[in-house]
Amino acid sequence: MKPKCKSFHSRNGALRLLTVLSRDCLENLQQVLEYITKFSRQASWRTNKTSDWQITHQDDEKSSTGYCGLKNLGCICYMISLFQQLFMVPSFREDLLAVDDPNHENQEPDENMFYQLQAIFSGLLQSEKQYVNPKGFCHAFKDWEGQPTNVMEQMDVEEFLQMFFDRLETAIKGAPQEKTIQAHFGGKLANEMICQGCPHQYERPEPFLSLGVPVKNKKSIMEGLNAFIQGDMLEGDNAYFCAKCDKKVDTLKRQCIKELPRYLIVSLKRFEFDFDRMIRAEIEVETVLHKMVLKK
Repeated sequence: MKPKCKSFHSRNGALRLLTVLSRDCLENLQQVLEYITKFSRQASWRTNKTSDWQITHQDDEKSSTGYCGLKNLGCICYMISLFQQLFMVPSFREDLLAVDDPNHENQEPDENMFYQLQAIFSGLLQSEKQYVNPKGFCHAFKDWEGQPTNVMEQMDVEEFLQMFFDRLETAIKGAPQEKTIQAHFGGKLANEMICQGCPHQYERPEPFLSLGVPVKNKKSIMEGLNAFIQGDMLEGDNAYFCAKCDKKVDTLKRQCIKELPRYLIVSLKRFEFDFDRMIRAEIEVETVLHKMVLKK
């Protein structure tokens, strides 16, 4: 429910009214204290900062759509877009919010990644503000060197997703919801070897949580998906050794989707290694994305 008292004067008036009603009336005082205590405990998205307890005017409240945003602290659009997408899967967010964090007694909230994730999802679900600040999560989510997330550094969303899912799976291990990641996003790929010089073919299943689709020189996401399953021909000196024929034969090596998950995550491969500059460079995909939206 949205706050009724939105201005400084109306809130002061409401506070004075509560003070008068509670004065010399133990029953009223008890009701006010019970309400405030319950509200404080449930409002897990707020911190101990005074500014986080204030909604100064209507422009700071979330829109009439009922949805709340995430604040971009610099270059964390990859994280924001991913969390918004995961939040919009109702059964997944309900599972995460229902987990009784097994590590809450062993870690301080500021260092507890899962606690900060629950705070973000709680805020997106219940906050009346325009956005939730993911600063706490960025501090708790450490890189490979044990440092907080650098909010001024862009990161490949697929790389972040794999790291995030690995740590999330560890955080909820032992909880009734520990299989929720696989249940929602787990699929299977088929690594196929299709011999061209004989009738044999081989298949090796491989689990996946997301598909990394190439976007370089692609005009649409369908072109990217076609490139994903196109495969490579192994021939000549690089031909595949067929165990059933006991000889090398030209072979098509490809990867296909064997089992689709309940929710398919497709990430665009926006980074490649630039061997001229020996750095990882971002691929320009603005035109590609524009065309994808137009064709949707």
